[in-house]
Amino acid sequence: MTADKALTEHAEKRGYERYNCEAPIKWSYFNQNRFFDAKILNFSRNGLYFETSYEIGPKATIFIRLQTLVTKNASITEKEYLRTVSIGEVRWCHEISKDDINYYAVGVRHSDVK
Repeated sequence: MTADKALTEHAEKRGYERYNCEAPIKWSYFNQNRFFDAKILNFSRNGLYFETSYEIGPKATIFIRLQTLVTKNASITEKEYLRTVSIGEVRWCHEISKDDINYYAVGVRHSDVK
């Protein structure tokens, strides 16, 4: 599956406008100490899309930490929605191929902390 196809399949379920960006993150399973590298490619007020080298099962709870406040392709007003740290639920994960390298496309919905 290509990255564009993975995004298109889930576009109709979006409740908020998505903003494109490129930002490095670290993610881990919630309450685990092992972190994995990934890159956010778009985000909204209630979730984000990132690519990683590791498969993550749907409904997994993960911790996400933004590695830098500098992002490519995002304006100042859009950055107000890009959380520096968050906990979220994996809604979907699909294997994709780019330049003959396999990755996983991951859709995450932010959890509300009260």
